[in-house]
Amino acid sequence: APLVEYIQQRGGTVLLNHPLDSIEVDDTGAVTAFKIRGITDPNTGQLQPTRLFKADKYVSCVPVHIFQKLVPSAWTQPDAPTASFFDNIRPLESVPVINIHLWFDGKLDTPDADNLIFSKSKLLSVYADMSKTCKEYYDPDRSMLELVFAPAAARFGGAAVDEFGEYEDWIGRSDQEIVDATMEELENLFPKHFGTDATDEVRLRK
Repeated sequence: APLVEYIQQRGGTVLLNHPLDSIEVDDTGAVTAFKIRGITDPNTGQLQPTRLFKADKYVSCVPVHIFQKLVPSAWTQPDAPTASFFDNIRPLESVPVINIHLWFDGKLDTPDADNLIFSKSKLLSVYADMSKTCKEYYDPDRSMLELVFAPAAARFGGAAVDEFGEYEDWIGRSDQEIVDATMEELENLFPKHFGTDATDEVRLRK
């Protein structure tokens, strides 16, 4: 995978199957280690021991609903200097999403950006043309889109519903229904390639 290669080429190590159990802190609230929960080794069937990983710097990159559970209580105590900062995390709500991969028989006129693109679609929050952004999918003639279909649930939180209104519930619907809805949104995003008025028609392969 490109991200793994990027890390390894710079002297880093990627450890799979090492679930974070807790963030260990000292009396001052400073992080002292990441506690990694032992899991069953798929090769031997034996339960691995819990381990502590120590480092110079610690970075968290987990979904908000998981991070909320990992925040040490020492950081949220009323007299803690970090309390006001981490109190801001409590109201955050995670949003159910569906990842969609679509392959086309031609090249879409997507922005020349080696990154995710935010869309104006209500259903498709971000997308990327993987034929441009990822060498494993590189293709000069045909696009492959990875799209994030979100929010994918009718109610993803009380406060959010009050602000943004109701969304349709897509979780559990058939793949065909989801693809049809996605293609309808793509007609609005890329009218040049999709729909009855397309001037450079591109068809979905799979």
